[in-house]
Amino acid sequence: MLPKAKMIYLFWIVLLISRSGLSQVTPAYEEAHDPHPDKNAQWSQIPKGLQASLSNPLLKYSKGAIPLPSHQDTWNAQGWKGERVFTQIIMWSADSVDKVECAFSDFLSPSSELFPGSIATAQYVRNVLTDEFGGGCDKRKPEDFQVSLVSDVLDTIRFISISPQTSRSVWLTIDIPPAARPGIYNGKVSLLIQGKVSKEFTIVIEVIDQDLPVSSEWKFYLDMWQNPYSVSRYHQVKPWSNEHWQLLRPLMSMLANAGQKTITTTINKRPWVPRPKIPMKVW
Repeated sequence: MLPKAKMIYLFWIVLLISRSGLSQVTPAYEEAHDPHPDKNAQWSQIPKGLQASLSNPLLKYSKGAIPLPSHQDTWNAQGWKGERVFTQIIMWSADSVDKVECAFSDFLSPSSELFPGSIATAQYVRNVLTDEFGGGCDKRKPEDFQVSLVSDVLDTIRFISISPQTSRSVWLTIDIPPAARPGIYNGKVSLLIQGKVSKEFTIVIEVIDQDLPVSSEWKFYLDMWQNPYSVSRYHQVKPWSNEHWQLLRPLMSMLANAGQKTITTTINKRPWVPRPKIPMKVW
C-alpha cells in the first residue's frame, strides 16, 4: 500500500511545495488587494491577538474570512523512511500582528533516537489573483471573467506580519531521514511573535519500517511545464547567462526531487502569446 503522502503527491506539487533544492530566500512583497472581501465576517467577535490551530492540509482558507477549524494542538503524522509528510497551521487575527515566525524543536523517541529540527520547514502561504478557467486558456477579454484572491504561493521568507482581520496559513513540511529507525518521535513547533513564543503545537511522527526510494528511482511519469524566461524576466538578468543558470538550478532541482525527469523545450518563437519571443532552440 502506498503511503498517504504519495497518494496526494500531485496536490503537494501544485501547491508548490516545497523546499527541495530551494535554498534561496525570496524578498517580501505586497499582495494584491482582495477584489471580493468577505463583508459578513464578524471580526469584532474575535479576541485580540494571534489565533492559531493545526488544520487539514487539504483545506484552503480565504484571506478575509474567519477560519472555523476544530481546534487542534497536536499533529500525528505517519510516514516511511525517506518520505515527506506535511500539514498546515492556520493563523488569524482581528488586529495586526508583526513578525510571526516558526521554530521547530528536535524530534526525540523514547529510546533517545533524535531527528534535528532542521528536517522540518515552515513556509507561509501567500495569495495571488486568479480568474475563472472558463473555456480554457485561449485569448479572451479579462472583463468577462471574475477575478478572486486565492492562496497559492509557498513563500520562503523568514517571518510574516498579519494584517488586521485576515488569516494566513503556514505550511509545515518534514522530511523523514532515509536512515531513520522505526518508532515514535515527538517534537514541537512554536509560533513566535517578535522572537517570543505565542503558540506551541505538538508533532508526533511515527516512522514505519518501509523505505521510500530516492526520487530518481520513482517510476511514475511527471511532466510539469517550465518557462525559464519568466525567471530571467523576474530577476532582470540576461537569458541563459551564468546568473540565469544559477537562478534556474534550485527550481529545476525542486522539480527533479519531485520525480520529474523531463525538460520543456520551446522550439517556436511564440509558443505562448505574447511571451517568450526567444526560442530555446537555435537553428
